[in-house]
Amino acid sequence: MSRVALPVISPDGRNILARAARVFSPENRIVQAASEFSEMSAALNRFLSWGRPRRDAYKQVVEEGADCLLMLAELERGFPGFSRG
Repeated sequence: MSRVALPVISPDGRNILARAARVFSPENRIVQAASEFSEMSAALNRFLSWGRPRRDAYKQVVEEGADCLLMLAELERGFPGFSRG
């Protein structure tokens, strides 16, 4: 399997996150984050349960991981003091 670079949020993407923060309440963002993290958990479990890496399972993990990174970026904006490091 080839390596996949973690996505970098572009300036346009940051503008979208800023607009989302104004539109959606913190409660909505928490619910959405929980949903995305649940989907990531399911993708990881499918990846492990198939016994050996499969391209479709790998792709699902990468896609769900990107969604989780976006949700983490939203949480950073909406919750002062929250940081990925």
